[in-house]
Amino acid sequence: MEAEKLANQLRRHIETQPLLATEGEISVTLSSGVAEASKKTEETLYELLHKADEALYSAKRNGRNQVHAYSLQT
Repeated sequence: MEAEKLANQLRRHIETQPLLATEGEISVTLSSGVAEASKKTEETLYELLHKADEALYSAKRNGRNQVHAYSLQT
């Protein structure tokens, strides 16, 4: 899934770029949920966002700082 690959590239970039504050560096991580629409199904935007949300919570449950793509097992 191309969206998952892009999300992982973004996650890795954010992970290597700490925020600079007067108190010092602040590490930042990113968890993402990815879902892909298909022209073959009559899926609503709400359904697609719900799938991405399920994938996001799966990423958080499994240790954070990771990308999960929606699947029927998510």
